[in-house]
Amino acid sequence: MSDSYTGPAEISSDELGSFRAAVELWTTEDGGWVGTCLLEDERLEDKTVTIRIDNGKSGTARVNGEVLTGSGPAPFR
Repeated sequence: MSDSYTGPAEISSDELGSFRAAVELWTTEDGGWVGTCLLEDERLEDKTVTIRIDNGKSGTARVNGEVLTGSGPAPFR
């Protein structure tokens, strides 16, 4: 089980559609997960998105600019 992931991901939502971006994701001390999306896009302000990484797993996160705050299980664990 990994505590972090850096690499490509598919980011999608009904409102935004789907696109690929580089992400950095890691666990927090309280068992949650956070990260950054290395894509500057004004559409990514205060949105809930699904992040699917290359292992086929996905997770849900709230994105605000480049900052991701995960909810539920981390897709890299």
